[in-house]
Amino acid sequence: MDKRYVFLLALLLAIPLVSAVPMMGQRMMETKETKNIEKRELAEPKQMMPERVDVPGKDMMEDKGRMMASPGNMMGRSMNVSLADIRCKIDFTNALINAIDSHDQNASLGNYSSKLSSDLVQLQTYAANSDVSGYREYLHQTYEPDFRAAKEAMRDWRHERLRNDTSRNDTRELLKSEDLRLRKNYESCNFGMLKSMAVNRADNALIPYENRVANLKSKGTNTSKMETLLSDAKSQILLPLQVAISSANDSKSLKNAFESYCFFDDCKNGTNFHLASKFDVAMLSSVLDQIRANPASGNYSSQIASAQASLDSANSVIASAGTSQLSQSQKREIAQDLNTASKTIKDMIYSARKAPQRGRMHEN
Repeated sequence: MDKRYVFLLALLLAIPLVSAVPMMGQRMMETKETKNIEKRELAEPKQMMPERVDVPGKDMMEDKGRMMASPGNMMGRSMNVSLADIRCKIDFTNALINAIDSHDQNASLGNYSSKLSSDLVQLQTYAANSDVSGYREYLHQTYEPDFRAAKEAMRDWRHERLRNDTSRNDTRELLKSEDLRLRKNYESCNFGMLKSMAVNRADNALIPYENRVANLKSKGTNTSKMETLLSDAKSQILLPLQVAISSANDSKSLKNAFESYCFFDDCKNGTNFHLASKFDVAMLSSVLDQIRANPASGNYSSQIASAQASLDSANSVIASAGTSQLSQSQKREIAQDLNTASKTIKDMIYSARKAPQRGRMHEN
């Protein structure tokens, strides 16, 4: 059997179908920053005020739209992104501390602010040196305890001060007014970080697939179907998503952008491209075309027809969904068709390897 078919067999054995791999699909784009988005640990105004005020951008961070993981989670995120998030938190927290100290000279919370500022400088140094392990260790062992201590100190002050202050209502209103002002600054900082992440996510969304296509092409596989598919994904999803991100002016509109254009199957009311399933069909079709083009393919006409029927069935189910989300039954049907086609193609190549020289598939 020629080297090209040895490669095809290795391809099918070593590379699982995209739609069958948990890391792939929408989750591929964030590496392992997946569905269980942790809540961001921000210096919320409730540390100062009894009333609850929602954190700017919090709905986005909790949304299953998978924008990002929690601050400090280094998996799948650059240190610079983590650092930008931490900088927003420290600036907001220090501003709250300054507001408290200005109102109550006996609060003495400045030491917490100094520690957080020092932590930021140290984290910036690790990031500048690309020291991931040092950054992570300092983050967990120093910065996070310091941040929690600052939150607890502000909470303790609030309870003590408002309990003993005879003018507590005036104090509450004064701090609430100051909090609203600081919150606008925080929201601007936070949104800038989120938008930067969104731009990066969109711009790099198709890179894993483009790399895979390049690898297949270097091995002699005709990748025209996969290249056409990725071109369609760019025009139908990537370009309009980039426009929506560029025009977003708050976290809600940024979130809406990712709920409107999905490469995979995550938009309830938006456009779904179903890239994972379509890519599997295109990849298996390319392998099948290579087998079909071989002079010895006549020996496997029934298997070729069977594999093609499975791929046609998968394509039909995908097409029936249009741009809507696939149902669970449709996903199962597509997976079954793809697995059947993959197994049939593997069996053909195995058979060709074992067949007498006369019946083997070889180069034209």
